[in-house]
Amino acid sequence: MIRILYTLSLIALVGISSAHAQRVYWSPSGGTLQEGKANTLQLIFENCTPQEGAGIPSPNGVELTMAGTSNSTQNYNGTVRRSLIANIKAVPNRKGQVRIPEFTVKTDKGEITVSEAVYEVVEATIGNTGQKPEDVIFNQFQIEDKSIYQGEIFRLRYLCLLYTSPSPRDLSTS
Repeated sequence: MIRILYTLSLIALVGISSAHAQRVYWSPSGGTLQEGKANTLQLIFENCTPQEGAGIPSPNGVELTMAGTSNSTQNYNGTVRRSLIANIKAVPNRKGQVRIPEFTVKTDKGEITVSEAVYEVVEATIGNTGQKPEDVIFNQFQIEDKSIYQGEIFRLRYLCLLYTSPSPRDLSTS
């Protein structure tokens, strides 16, 4: 009797844990994206894999393209979690808020709903410095001859200054 009760309890536990084990979610699910810059988002399929034809919606204000996939397997005290990670390149084309709406994706475990992701689009900066490109670098073409005529070969100088402290560094080529 105890053996039957133990077996039924074990089956119930396995059934309950496997019912909640699959999920698909955005990482990060919110935050900021830089305008005009390729930002990386991840769509993570946990304990399931997408079926052919499973698509991502095309929200207004951002272009989403697949950049590749990777796999991850984690073992926590005998509980195995497998993930397929879809790396998505997100390039916002305007400032403001961008929403990737909630959608349903077909997986090998059935249809799973992906929660909405909301991002604030901000001005692009260089790396994590918080500085705008125009605050760090200056580019200019200069014509050395004061007068030129059509068809004449003339000298063109490219001026590129990289602002560093304490003074700008000249990266120009002649």
